[in-house]
Amino acid sequence: MRADLPTARAGLLFAAFLKLLMPVIVVIPGIAAYVLYKDGAFQDEMLLNGEVNPDNAYPVLLNLLPAGLKGLSFAALTVAVVASLAVKASSIATIFTLDIYKKVLKKEASEDKQVVIGRITLIAAMLIAVIIAPFLGIDKKDGFEFIQEYTGFVSPGVLAMFILGFFWKRTTSRAVLFATIGGFVLSVIFKFLPLYTDLSFLAPSKFAFNVNGVYEIPFLTEWDLFS
Repeated sequence: MRADLPTARAGLLFAAFLKLLMPVIVVIPGIAAYVLYKDGAFQDEMLLNGEVNPDNAYPVLLNLLPAGLKGLSFAALTVAVVASLAVKASSIATIFTLDIYKKVLKKEASEDKQVVIGRITLIAAMLIAVIIAPFLGIDKKDGFEFIQEYTGFVSPGVLAMFILGFFWKRTTSRAVLFATIGGFVLSVIFKFLPLYTDLSFLAPSKFAFNVNGVYEIPFLTEWDLFS
């Protein structure tokens, strides 16, 4: 089996192509739920505290399936969530252990020690996630919007890193690190900048949008771009 740079790039491009199919998979059920709701179906099921809750669309659509397919769909959703969490947890432990602990903190660490550090890192990361989750405000907006907003903190730097890595041979590891960290820092600044600065002057150029009386810089989400 070949294991060279062109093969790795081809694998990443193929994975990116599969990722392009995700909007179709995510959007079509939402469109179906919207059409059914407008036609008079699920008038009560879609409500939460008297308001339409977009997060109810998927479970409502599941109720249209027969018993066997309903259970299969729920099992598939559960497996997808667990697998996604497992991959992210493994990535956290691996990145910290190999790229920080092994390279910076303790270069002579044995493999057994790295395994222990990886497990400790994983437990610490999960505890931090559990502690800060209630303060992120996911209960005040729908789940997809929440995920998109906080994914936007890191995705611009990662996008720049991949584009330059693929198409510009002079890209260095320092530039990659700067793009990743710098993109995150700028995203945090743009997130809290509206609290201290009036950005209404950016509204005519569509670089800022009025959200509950406050002009915010969007995180390139689809409802911001086309509203």
